Amino acid sequence: MEDDQFTVMRAFALAAQFGVSLGVCVAIGVYGGEQLDAHFHSSPIFILVCIFAGLIAGTVSGIQLIRLSLRRGAS
Repeated sequence: MEDDQFTVMRAFALAAQFGVSLGVCVAIGVYGGEQLDAHFHSSPIFILVCIFAGLIAGTVSGIQLIRLSLRRGAS
C-alpha cells in the first residue's frame, strides 16, 4: 500500500513540475515579447511569437522531464 501511495505522489509531483515548467516558459515568452514589441513598436507580433516559443520550449522541457522520470522509475 505504501508503494502505491509513493507512486501516486510521484505522479502528482511530476504533473506539478510539468505545469510549473510550462508556466515559467510561457511567462518568460510573454515578458520577452512585451519588451520586443515595446522596443520595435509592433504591438502583437513579438508577444505572439514568443508565447508560442514558450509553449514549445515548455512542452519540450516537460517531455524531457517525463522521459527522465520514466528512466529512473524503470531502474
